[in-house]
Amino acid sequence: MYFAFALSAFAFLSTSAAFSDLPTTVQKPSPSASKLKDGWVEATPLKPFSPQLGIWPHKTIHNNEGTFSRVLFSDSLLRDPSLFASEQGSPTISIRGSGAAGRITGLVNGVNLNLADGLGARRLFFPVEVVEKTSVLMNPASTYLGTGALGGAISFSVEPTTNKKLRVGIADFGSRNILTSWGQKEVGQISYFHDHTNGDFEYNLQSAEAGGKRVRNDKSLQRVVAVSDSSIGNWQLQTFGLFAQEVGSHPGMVGQAASNFKDTGSVVSVAMTSSRFSFGQFSQSVSRVGLDSEFGPTEGYSSTSRFESRTNWKKQFVDDLELEFFNDLIWDEFTSSYTIDSKKLTQTRAEPGFRTRFSAFDDWILEAGSRYSSSVESFANSLGISREISGHVVQLGYSEGYRIPSLTDLHANAPTFQGNSRLEPEGSGQIQASFQRESQRLAPNVLEHFGYSVQIYRTDFRNYWVSEDLGSGVFSKRNAAAAQVDGFELSMNYEDLLADVTLSYTYTDAVDANTKERLVTSPEQKARLILVVYWGPLAFENHLTHSSTYFVQDFSSNSRRELPGWTKWDFQLSTVRVGSTRAVFGVRNITNQPIELSLGYPERQRFWYCSLEYEI
Repeated sequence: MYFAFALSAFAFLSTSAAFSDLPTTVQKPSPSASKLKDGWVEATPLKPFSPQLGIWPHKTIHNNEGTFSRVLFSDSLLRDPSLFASEQGSPTISIRGSGAAGRITGLVNGVNLNLADGLGARRLFFPVEVVEKTSVLMNPASTYLGTGALGGAISFSVEPTTNKKLRVGIADFGSRNILTSWGQKEVGQISYFHDHTNGDFEYNLQSAEAGGKRVRNDKSLQRVVAVSDSSIGNWQLQTFGLFAQEVGSHPGMVGQAASNFKDTGSVVSVAMTSSRFSFGQFSQSVSRVGLDSEFGPTEGYSSTSRFESRTNWKKQFVDDLELEFFNDLIWDEFTSSYTIDSKKLTQTRAEPGFRTRFSAFDDWILEAGSRYSSSVESFANSLGISREISGHVVQLGYSEGYRIPSLTDLHANAPTFQGNSRLEPEGSGQIQASFQRESQRLAPNVLEHFGYSVQIYRTDFRNYWVSEDLGSGVFSKRNAAAAQVDGFELSMNYEDLLADVTLSYTYTDAVDANTKERLVTSPEQKARLILVVYWGPLAFENHLTHSSTYFVQDFSSNSRRELPGWTKWDFQLSTVRVGSTRAVFGVRNITNQPIELSLGYPERQRFWYCSLEYEI
């Protein structure tokens, strides 16, 4: 298999900029495509509410003119060894071994998507069909993003364009989708997306030595997204709206019957940003995120919403000194059939903070910040320093995060899960050092076409949450003493106008600080080789990914289980836009390797997908 891969890779090479560009679909990038400016990504709406991330570990996943979003969402995150994502079973997003979606803050155009049910940001709110860039913050980020950013953050950026496009896609398992988008200058952009899949794919479950075909679990998603950016006098007005509904069934673990569900969600945000005056720049935004869910076979329901007001003031005193103050006011509401007495529960908190950035002393950059949470009754602090030396960047930083118990964690009264009213917040602190150099695609010196990134970190968790068996198949959460994650990340790449090569490797060691027992997080070792060539209007991609064995929680026996590792090969052929048309064809997991990311929930093995887009 490796010999065949090497032969095809020689002819069909691919691109990814180590540490910055991880394309979901490849489009020949410009020399500045990987640069981040004034926040998460270039020209991101609501950028006054995004931290300056130059000295913090971050990566950008490009989703240029994305293809088959449902099939590729978790797969695109898995392309980076530092990330771990699974859509089967309980959806999971893990950064550097954080281990749960609820420990990661999800944002779309600056709006925090983490709700009071404690399940983290929902994929329903991720409009990957129109997202241009996805930025990943790799360290605890509560200083800048508040409660929930215990292990980092993922930010999706939708930018208004004047494009008018139609895209259709088909894939295995009866999957099909369609996207229409309309944009006009000074007005904004609106898009409609419909996606359907049957999901009855064949599987091979190694942990249970079982195989067969998944029960039919149709899912149908509809999503409307509207975004605008306009000027009113000395103010910039930015609006964002999203409405989505998904109806279908979850297949459950292998051997279980499917259960029905219906999720309806909305996101609304309005932000006003002043022009730069002598007194500084002022910004104010308000947003609301809501989600209503119905699920069977128990006819259960839940309704949760988050209202947030964000105030920001920033001033550049001199060229080398910037000071920023911010305050977030959050109001959470939650009603569910599985909470005690099914009452409407609420959480409120205020989270003020500041950030300062100082750059002087021969290219040294120093950044410090702190935020107080009324729920945690404590501060989350950060301090970082960075220097560029002949194109090589050296960074050293320390940052903290926290996560408060959700209303589900505190008040659940379900047949299999009980809340714990005494559950205390989790806390984290990470120290990390990095050394890196960005590759230059158009540099005259061939050595400048090579780039690298080396990152070493340790994350300490306080009051780490673990599952507790209450007996009779009922579980709860409790605080463990502490946990720690040691990690090492290496990435090397070469890029020019014809070809890119990237090799990346990650080692993650997550243990209980007292017993040294392995924790349920993500694979200990992951590696990825990405190879591509541009030939005329075509881009040929190959991705070879290896994941080691890792541990998951087996709730049936209240023990840890080891899941087997896997190695898979992905291929994609796409066209750089030819006139008004762009086409994509790909095959994931060509060698049909069995993959199990959650116990009892097999992932799709080999599948194909294609799409055709026409733009006016």
